[in-house]
Amino acid sequence: MDKEFFLNAELDGNSFTYEGNKIGILLIHGFTATTTEVRLLANNLYKHGYTIHAPLLTGHGTSPDQLNKTTYQAWLDNAEEAYSLLHQKCSIVFIAGESMGALLSLYLAMKHKEICGVICYSPAISVRFLWISLIARLFKPEIPKTGASDDLPWKGYKVNPTSASAELYKLQKRIRKDLKSIQQPVCVFIGGKDIRISHNAGKYILDHVSSSRKEIHLFENSPHCMILAQDLPIITEMTITFIQDISKSPAPQSLPSN
Repeated sequence: MDKEFFLNAELDGNSFTYEGNKIGILLIHGFTATTTEVRLLANNLYKHGYTIHAPLLTGHGTSPDQLNKTTYQAWLDNAEEAYSLLHQKCSIVFIAGESMGALLSLYLAMKHKEICGVICYSPAISVRFLWISLIARLFKPEIPKTGASDDLPWKGYKVNPTSASAELYKLQKRIRKDLKSIQQPVCVFIGGKDIRISHNAGKYILDHVSSSRKEIHLFENSPHCMILAQDLPIITEMTITFIQDISKSPAPQSLPSN
């Protein structure tokens, strides 16, 4: 790993699993990030007894060049593999993701009806100016990030690899097309100071899924990486409430029994 590529290179961004009870939570990090992005939330949830698994996605935690060589299908495959691993351990599974991780969470809900609920933090269903990557990739391999020197405990690339950004754009289109197939409960968290995600991202998801239970929570002072910022305690509390409420509800018929 070349540290010059990374913000907070010293932090642990590898895949991890915390063994808890039979309620499992899959936490998926976002674009250019690592599992450091979900680790604080994971620690909070694990204290309440849940089993946690967080995979490091292909092309992340290596170099921007490696990420540029990755297709969105590889991230879908990562998500499937991670879900399979957790589902073998837990009879009740929730999927949660930050930014691009939220898109992968929605994808899993489309594919696996036995999943009990989906939690989206700053979902990257609509990213400002992301379409430009389709053109930019023809001229430069990466674009420096703005605001990459903030003080959050975030580990990831200091640049946006342009070919990989174009893959994220393709992933958005694929997820939008099948949102209506999602019937599980959906909970969306949006940061009021998020300068990356379009303001209507959360509403777009809730307007297009077929879920009977769907909710959105706006935190006016939270940035894009809201699960690393000051509102994490209340976000954790609301996440646990959502999981507890759904876990007490009658299980879907397709949910395997213990």
